[in-house]
Amino acid sequence: QMEEAQCGKCIRQDADPALLALMLPGMMEALTTRWLLCDCSFSLVAAGETAWQGFLALIAARSAI
Repeated sequence: QMEEAQCGKCIRQDADPALLALMLPGMMEALTTRWLLCDCSFSLVAAGETAWQGFLALIAARSAI
């Protein structure tokens, strides 16, 4: 699906789809670990949304911004 998004010009053409596929679950795992270590003291949903928006901003094609 990452490759489809690149063809649709939503994701940067220079981004490696395999690397992106590894980064996304890694980001979520790190966020969940931080949440657990902080005794669930912050909204995981809100933090996940912030992380997702940041990830999208980093991989978005310039024409999609």
